[in-house]
Amino acid sequence: MKLIKDYVTNHWGSQHWMLKDLPCYDWLHQFPGYGQSSFRITTQMDSNASEWDKKYCEKGWFARSLSDLNQANPLVLNYLTQNAIWWIEYADLDGLRVDTYPYNDKAGIAQWTKAITDEYPYFNIMGEVWLTESAQVSYWQKDSPI
Repeated sequence: MKLIKDYVTNHWGSQHWMLKDLPCYDWLHQFPGYGQSSFRITTQMDSNASEWDKKYCEKGWFARSLSDLNQANPLVLNYLTQNAIWWIEYADLDGLRVDTYPYNDKAGIAQWTKAITDEYPYFNIMGEVWLTESAQVSYWQKDSPI
């Protein structure tokens, strides 16, 4: 039997302990007022997509109670990496199912994924991607020709 943990790198709920006293303002994507996600995942792979849709897909909040983490901030990325490694060691995990994978900063989440797999070369990371087209799903798969 393998043990896989559901892990979220994209957002925290409104009651997360660190939201009570953020280390710095840009740990979260902040907007004047509220910035809702566009939920248009395909913008993350479409070079002709609207810049507004791209921005709000990646940086927009899922809901007012789900603050969007800024993985482009090196401190956030370091925290997420160290936290994941702690969980892997603590629970002797075999894999992570990463919630809302395409809504993360692409460069940041790639760096996070590499840090985990560099430390654990045979570790399994599966990103949740809600797409129905094979070509779109393959964009997010390691070693995909697309």
